[in-house]
Amino acid sequence: MKTHIVRWFFRLFIGGILLASALGKSLNLPGFVDVLITYQAIPALLLWPIALLITGFEWLLGAWVLSGWRLVTGAFFRWPSTQATRSG
Repeated sequence: MKTHIVRWFFRLFIGGILLASALGKSLNLPGFVDVLITYQAIPALLLWPIALLITGFEWLLGAWVLSGWRLVTGAFFRWPSTQATRSG
């Protein structure tokens, strides 16, 4: 019972963070593109498509974590997402 509550709490916490991050990016997509420009690693032509892809990926991943379906697979896909936004 206790592990069930802990798992539920962390699923809600991490899923909420992912959805909040996706919402922030969605509300200010030009600002997120400006952040990507500072990395100087992405060609200018690909900035908007990559920004949209990352934002959409976070929406999907947040919903996936909250759903609780195959969480080990979801954690595997979350790691590259955090590395992409931290590089630079």
